Amino acid sequence: MSLTSLPDSAGVGRSHYWEVLAGRSSPTLNWLGMVAEALEVPVERLLAKNPPLRLDKRFVVRGSGKQETSVPLYAIEDVATSKQPEIAGRVGVRSEHTDAAKLFVARVRGRSLEPNIPAGAYCLFRLGNLPKAEGKIALVELHEEKDPELKAGYTVKRVKKQGPKSITLTSEKGGAMTVASSKTRFVAELLEVLDEVKITK
Repeated sequence: MSLTSLPDSAGVGRSHYWEVLAGRSSPTLNWLGMVAEALEVPVERLLAKNPPLRLDKRFVVRGSGKQETSVPLYAIEDVATSKQPEIAGRVGVRSEHTDAAKLFVARVRGRSLEPNIPAGAYCLFRLGNLPKAEGKIALVELHEEKDPELKAGYTVKRVKKQGPKSITLTSEKGGAMTVASSKTRFVAELLEVLDEVKITK
């Protein structure tokens, strides 16, 4: 894929795209996610190749909350399947959620939750088991099943039904998967999409 065709493939504005490449404008995390999705590479790779956008820089989420706290940025596959995920950076979040020790940011992969949660969107999650998960969107580790779209041992889906023996997970497009409760682990609850995230130097 050429540099000139990339903005169309990623669905980003051409003028802003060239401003970012020239170093005259800073991209949002969602913008980076869209470009990374088009290139089929982790967003961390884009940041690593561009010194002004190193992962050790801070991010700021400009939201309506009153409290600002710094939370870790994880690769979603790491936090879903590892008890000690590697921190890829930190995100300053203005949020009404007060349990900061359990909060983290990760980029959602796949399109099963579109249009509410776009592929590549950066979202705020809260770690922990969900005893009452019905109706919530959750990051779930799958011990034996694979996510049909991602072909991975985890998924981010809406919990339609939660029973003692099985859990039914659905996409926003109507697809559903039922898995044994004993073969899953609720990793975190998705709290919100961070559509106003901006990188600061």
